[in-house]
Amino acid sequence: MDKYWLLGYYTFFLGLIVLIGISFTVRKVPFAYKLLGVSLLVMGMILFTTFLIQSGLIFSYPIFFRMSSPFQYAMGPLFYFFVLFLFYPSKKWKPIYWVSLLPFLLHLIELIPLYVLPPGEKIKIIESNLVDSFEKVKLGILTYRIHGILKALFVFLYSFLAFNIVRPLISNSRHPIFVRNSLLVKWVLIEIGIKWLMVCFILISFIFHSYLPHYAQRIWEGIFFLDSIFTVVFVLVNPGLLQGVKWNESPVKSVREKLRQGNKLQVNGEPGTEDDAEFIEMNGEKSEILKRIDEYMQIEQPFLEQDFSIGRMAAGIGEKSYKISKEIKEYYGISYTDLVNKYRFDYMKEQVKINEKWQQFSIEAMIYQAGFGSRNAFYSAFRKLYPNVSPTEFFHSRN
Repeated sequence: MDKYWLLGYYTFFLGLIVLIGISFTVRKVPFAYKLLGVSLLVMGMILFTTFLIQSGLIFSYPIFFRMSSPFQYAMGPLFYFFVLFLFYPSKKWKPIYWVSLLPFLLHLIELIPLYVLPPGEKIKIIESNLVDSFEKVKLGILTYRIHGILKALFVFLYSFLAFNIVRPLISNSRHPIFVRNSLLVKWVLIEIGIKWLMVCFILISFIFHSYLPHYAQRIWEGIFFLDSIFTVVFVLVNPGLLQGVKWNESPVKSVREKLRQGNKLQVNGEPGTEDDAEFIEMNGEKSEILKRIDEYMQIEQPFLEQDFSIGRMAAGIGEKSYKISKEIKEYYGISYTDLVNKYRFDYMKEQVKINEKWQQFSIEAMIYQAGFGSRNAFYSAFRKLYPNVSPTEFFHSRN
């Protein structure tokens, strides 16, 4: 009876994983969650074929033999691209990204001769695999063991790359994006941790297979199943995650406010008016370059370094320097340097709001923390952007 209960639970959760995966791929959700949907479908396929093998039902349905093997090479890249597009939603899919799926494609091609075999021949291969030693079982050109190790290393590599995406957010517990999206960031970190744990057990299982008891050889499969369930349940319990990252207010939002206060914002070389602010705010959507700039600045906070240049920004977002300067001037009506300084002022304002330590700082103590090279540079930039208010009044009014 316990076996049938276990089978029922497994079937229920497997169906749930597949349904959520289909839902994400067909619903109007951010591109990152469509990738997550594809990842859940792949997880569902792997769990299904694993169940067939472990239960012995693979002899009744040999058409599914090794069907999920190539897709295991896609698990790492799918997770990495999910995290990438989650925190950088304005990025576009580049042709170079397809290279990461090359192992999946190559493995799929080498297994085609197996897939086209008649069911009887497949059953003979399955029976042969059960008799042969683990080290000799073939899976295309390479052995099953080598493929298993390579798949594990792929998962580790791409989950490490995903970790590098969120690393700037956790290096400072008071990072504004982390504060606004702590649940989202912690979820991604837990997912990375589970994948690293699974990789450890896969490597142990495949390298020391002959020395382990049977249950120890399959621990990684249980972790994989729990990872799938955790992903689905976490998203169902926290549907707000589907909205993506909650960003800080963009510097352009304060343009109109500054003009109403009488600030002399320069728009295309001339003093700005309230109509100019209206134009800046309503002049269509931001270009993809400006969206990438905002994501890059908010997540990685390169403006905190004193020598942050437009060349560094160009390298960071993969764009030409002159295009960046042109887009900033045309949309915001200010220079690149003014925009960087605006991010610094917004950072200072945010830290004063959320960080008790910063609330005790003097203006001079904040200057170098925010990336200004000197007091003169700070006051010169401040007077240009906020000529009608003192720094003390500015930060006190937002405390």
